[in-house]
Amino acid sequence: MEMLQQVWSDLLNATDEAFAIAEEVFNLKDTSSPSSKEGAARRMHTYLGPAEGFNATDIAERFFAEGQSQWNEFYIMLMGFFHSIDWTEPWIIGLGCFHLLLLVLAISTRKHANFQLGLFLAIMAAIYSAETLNNLAAKHWKKFATQMYFDKVISLEVCEIEPNTIRPGPVQHGVFTSAMWSSPLLIVGCIMVIQTLYSASSLLIKVKRKEFIQQAKEKRTAEKAETETKKGK
Repeated sequence: MEMLQQVWSDLLNATDEAFAIAEEVFNLKDTSSPSSKEGAARRMHTYLGPAEGFNATDIAERFFAEGQSQWNEFYIMLMGFFHSIDWTEPWIIGLGCFHLLLLVLAISTRKHANFQLGLFLAIMAAIYSAETLNNLAAKHWKKFATQMYFDKVISLEVCEIEPNTIRPGPVQHGVFTSAMWSSPLLIVGCIMVIQTLYSASSLLIKVKRKEFIQQAKEKRTAEKAETETKKGK
């Protein structure tokens, strides 16, 4: 514990020295600023406590609790998104089958470079058109869906007629489209890139191996010719 307190004291001293150097170099005279030496030291003391009361266990528990809280929030959001979707809708099932077939196609054609290139460009184009697809689906969702998945949010935008006024304007958010359309396509694209890198590395290894074998053969041939020349003399 004494060693930890000493480390904490050294850390505070180093922080004070760093801010002192910064004040000299940049002429920082406002000690009330949050970026000043006292402000930084005050924040560190407030969060971690003074060196005399330094407790590594409490700090570890505090960081763990914050991480656990963030993970719980993410899990709640994920489960909320999952349960808000009716997975029995035919078009959602069809979308899942499309992504699955696309993955199988990307893997099964990994040895055909030209086809892989065309498929990769098509996937990138589909991802690029996600916003347009989201806008179209938001207008015609009643024709194929039972609820509005293509969400909108209200943002503030400047009125063109009266520049000094701000009015609410609709902007496409596209969480559902990003999760159900763009993300699977990105995963397939990443798999294709990994396959390409693996094929390129395997080809490079084969080329280098053949090169080393050829160099060894040439060396043996040269040594054999040199030996025969010496014997002839």
